[in-house]
Amino acid sequence: MNDWIDDEKARRDRGSNRPLLQSDHWAVNARYPGCTLEYCCDCGGVTGRAGKGEDSLFTDDDEGPYCYDCWVFVLEGRAPDDGEMQAAALSEIDR
Repeated sequence: MNDWIDDEKARRDRGSNRPLLQSDHWAVNARYPGCTLEYCCDCGGVTGRAGKGEDSLFTDDDEGPYCYDCWVFVLEGRAPDDGEMQAAALSEIDR
């Protein structure tokens, strides 16, 4: 029998997210690790942000979410070179 955690997982699998209390994030992630994490649309890394209605990084054209490292390149209007992407990936590991 499904409970609210299974329902939340199914909702997120369909691409539908909604704001959750921190205690709800904890409960969902305890059963489905990483389920409520937000991932960068560019590099696939964890954004460390709270969602579109909160502090996530989206363009005016509604593209996103971006992690901070990719967001810098969006603001500069250019794509990162390979060395910059490797440095960004390493900085994610250190966090």
